[in-house]
Amino acid sequence: MGVHKKGGLVGGFDQLRAPNAPTISVAKASTSSVTVTITNPSDTGGGDITGYAVSALTGPIEDTTFAVTVVSDSGNKYAIDGTTQATPTLYEGHTYIFDQSDSSNSGHPLRFSTTDNGTHGSGSEYTTGVTTSGTPGSAGAFTKIAVESGSSSTTAGSYHLESNAARVTMSSAEFNVDSSEDFTYEFWYKLPDSPSNSMNFMDIGSGNTFIAHWFNTPRIRLYGGNFGGYFITGATNTGAASNIWYHMAITRESNYIKLYIDGTQTGSTVNDSDAISGSQLRLNGYGGSGYTTSGGEHHLSDLRFVVGSCVYTGNFARPTGPLTKTGGTYSSTTNVNTSITASHTKLLTAQNSSGSLVDNSDFGHSMSTTAGTITPSAGVPYLYYYCTNHSGMGSTTDIKTSLQGGASGSSSPITVSSLTSSQAYNVRASAVNIFGQSPYSSATAITVSNPDITQQIGLFFSGSAGSGGQNYIDQRNLASTGNASDFGDMSAGKYNASALGNTTRGIVGAGVISGGSSINVIEYVTFASASNTTDFGDLSAGKQTPAPASNHTRGIFAGGEIAGSNQTNVIEYITIASTGDGTDFGDLLSATSYSTGSLCSPTRSAFAAGYTGSFIDVIQYITTASTGNATDFGDTSAVWYHGSGVSSSTRGIIGVGNLSGSASNVMEYITIASTGNTTDFGDLTVTREGGSAASGSTYGVFAGGQGSSYSNVLDYVTISSAGNASDFGDLVNARGYMMNSGCSSSHGGLQ
Repeated sequence: MGVHKKGGLVGGFDQLRAPNAPTISVAKASTSSVTVTITNPSDTGGGDITGYAVSALTGPIEDTTFAVTVVSDSGNKYAIDGTTQATPTLYEGHTYIFDQSDSSNSGHPLRFSTTDNGTHGSGSEYTTGVTTSGTPGSAGAFTKIAVESGSSSTTAGSYHLESNAARVTMSSAEFNVDSSEDFTYEFWYKLPDSPSNSMNFMDIGSGNTFIAHWFNTPRIRLYGGNFGGYFITGATNTGAASNIWYHMAITRESNYIKLYIDGTQTGSTVNDSDAISGSQLRLNGYGGSGYTTSGGEHHLSDLRFVVGSCVYTGNFARPTGPLTKTGGTYSSTTNVNTSITASHTKLLTAQNSSGSLVDNSDFGHSMSTTAGTITPSAGVPYLYYYCTNHSGMGSTTDIKTSLQGGASGSSSPITVSSLTSSQAYNVRASAVNIFGQSPYSSATAITVSNPDITQQIGLFFSGSAGSGGQNYIDQRNLASTGNASDFGDMSAGKYNASALGNTTRGIVGAGVISGGSSINVIEYVTFASASNTTDFGDLSAGKQTPAPASNHTRGIFAGGEIAGSNQTNVIEYITIASTGDGTDFGDLLSATSYSTGSLCSPTRSAFAAGYTGSFIDVIQYITTASTGNATDFGDTSAVWYHGSGVSSSTRGIIGVGNLSGSASNVMEYITIASTGNTTDFGDLTVTREGGSAASGSTYGVFAGGQGSSYSNVLDYVTISSAGNASDFGDLVNARGYMMNSGCSSSHGGLQ
């Protein structure tokens, strides 16, 4: 026997240990997933590899270093990696080094604060996770920060009111305040370089009832028609600097009204029990004469109006996280009510960075812009960098929540799901044997979004020209007109097969082969490489004309005709990136063959009409990513079968089929996200049925079919615009019985 030593066995035996790191390639699979293909290392550590672990992480894998210099730009400013007053992105849970070894940093120590301009802006130095070394301007000098979790932006979004006329007016009795009733009106604001001299942040009531007014001294004043005119005036220059976020709160507790800027009371305390009436609240303006231009450009974030509770009973630490209906996040809760009754929060808005204006209170007030332009944008930053010795040198950071995903499996490829769309991830993988887990592979950076559909490849499989099935595969770039060319061959000649695809693979299954037998064979090709098909797996039974559908990850075969001219209601699915047999998905509304498929959005797949023993007009749909039975969608204009479909992410079009018992040139469409009957789209150039189809990102192409003769015609339409088809080109060979046997790398299920 060998001798046990750390790392394995020696003395005649190879070391027994975990494998070396594998290598990987990563591809977008959908708007929320990636597919990782793993190549085993040459050194597997003396044991067979039994599985893999994949990690996807936003933010850097290693510590990140920023080069800091000081430049002259209307005074000294920090430059981060060469950009003056840049906004560096910091991910929670990661460490960042601000390198101040450049000689220009001499006398300019960089530090952090939760207040803009740090100690020069009445803030304090932020020290959590921060270490410093050396003297700025000398070799080895740096400030390092390990960003703690939960330290992303103070607010999630803001609204940019882009002019003095930009305003929202809302009407609701919820905005009324009874006499002597406690209330709190609070928000974050940022003034532009040149704030308006006489700007009204808001007006509660019927007009001039209760106003927060910006006065040109500059200072904040509160005005109320029932409150004796201007009844509280803030200190001069308090909350007045341009391009700095301030927090304002106006409170009434037991009839005492106070004004706070950044948690510190400014101005006098006023005893007033008057009511606020009029059932109205206006942002950026007031209700008196001249209100149309009485606001001013500014950013507004986390606005909350609470009636029936006083949130702040004295000086307080301003919020460090987004406000909620019942409370918020604070570094200290002294003088802060964090148990607000949700129904007391009458308005909670300016919390989103994109989309529409939204009220997140339980009342959900409509917030249509009354005039001007109001644009959702980024929220209030959490952390700033500044110079301890000199004012105005720094800027803000952009702290992002660190997101992580992972998956494991016994074979490659592995799909990591439930990722966040439009986020950049670093993806790594490790290999596992019985002795342990390997080091991670080098990271591959990828942004999760729709996979690349710029390669708009359409494939047209199978068919017949009256002498049995054909093994043809024709290909065509769907972005421009032209004739098809040969791609390769299927394993056997067949007709009435069905095809589907994602951005990488084209799949063909089912069909009728020589001798008239229906088959269960599934085969695939890779769009990027012209070749013959490769075996994928088997369907649950031999069949012809199942209706196909797909998204980035999953392929669907729905219904079809099985042995003895019997229809089936079985829906089955495959995972396109792997190989294997079909798995039960659910059932169609009834056993159906000759239904038109490929009517796909990223979410839904629809199947139009077909044959159930008699021809039908019923359209049904499924949610592609789940499992379950089909649901009624609507009807075609008349009984329909033997056709094919094209789609964008929103619209599905049927064509080259049989309408009311005859070959037809009619095309009809549905809006996939809704339900309802088909609408006329236009006419094909040639009347025929049994043709194929494939979808580009712009065009839908209908191919072949049979009418008075077998056809080689390629017609195309612009999917987004109803109208008649135009000539696109020709197939390599004229043929029919191609229904549902076209696919592409760019159809609606992938957009």
